[in-house]
Amino acid sequence: MPAPTFDAHRNLAVSSIAVAPSPATSGTSITVGSGEGARFPAVPFNATIGQPAALLTPLNAEIVRVTAVSGDVFTITRAQEGTAARSIAVGDLIGATITSKVITDIEGAFTGVARTDLPNVYTQAQTIQAAGAPSLYFSDTAQVPNSRVFQLADYSQTFLIQAMNDALSAVISTPLALTRAGDAQIWRDVYEKQRTTPLGHWITVPFNASNFAGAGSMVWTVTAGQVAFNAYTLIGKTMIWQLGIAGSSLSGTAATSLLLTIPGGLNSSGGFGQGTTFVRFYDGSTWKVAYAGLYGPTQISVMIIDGSSMTLNSGSTYLYFTLPLML
Repeated sequence: MPAPTFDAHRNLAVSSIAVAPSPATSGTSITVGSGEGARFPAVPFNATIGQPAALLTPLNAEIVRVTAVSGDVFTITRAQEGTAARSIAVGDLIGATITSKVITDIEGAFTGVARTDLPNVYTQAQTIQAAGAPSLYFSDTAQVPNSRVFQLADYSQTFLIQAMNDALSAVISTPLALTRAGDAQIWRDVYEKQRTTPLGHWITVPFNASNFAGAGSMVWTVTAGQVAFNAYTLIGKTMIWQLGIAGSSLSGTAATSLLLTIPGGLNSSGGFGQGTTFVRFYDGSTWKVAYAGLYGPTQISVMIIDGSSMTLNSGSTYLYFTLPLML
């Protein structure tokens, strides 16, 4: 809302009527004592005119509004603030006194104004405007010193969320910066979908022998020391899984695939990110071509596709892949 406006005021702004208005009950020009027009505040202001040495009452006093002053000559509007025009005479006193308008102007200025001691509800858009870096500060006084204040700032075409010291003189960090081009710059990690690991960070998969199995009668034995690396990262609904196994062993009747449990207790219902995922597979004597495919929602199957031998044989095995999965 616009800033409230008030009439100007001045102490001891009083004089006597040297020239009365004509007609006395409706004229709009009066002259005060010589040189005493300078006692009064800047126009416009309300003044009380009444009989000297008398207790002012509605019968012997009138409030007028002074709209112009030229030296000692005042232009007035009659019968203000519910008073009645009276016969103004030479010798009457005029004073820029406190009237009800002064009080109601002050009271009205608080209508629709934000309070510092109560919650506020804004029904119109609010604007914080300044040349440089218009800012809004939030301070949690329950926190330890210099860990209380966050700033929202519009600075050099960038909207900033910043941690400040208590004196607002230093930026501790800028957790978020948004540019007008649409870029978002994050100070540190991003957590999405209520996950406890930040976006893009690797999560190590604890060893569990039951996560590795051979198809059919093929037994695939993997020990913790044979897992060179087993970790995944999540970005939205995409998992990127890296697995490396060196020196595990196969036994039993020849089969064409190995089964691996998808890590993190997650299910894949959308398949792979892009086409067929190829796997490096070594059967103890020859590196062969393999690929990974879904085997139900919780497992993938690594299958040999080598033209000369599509079977897995007993012996040492090595397996390496980086696999994108759609969850």
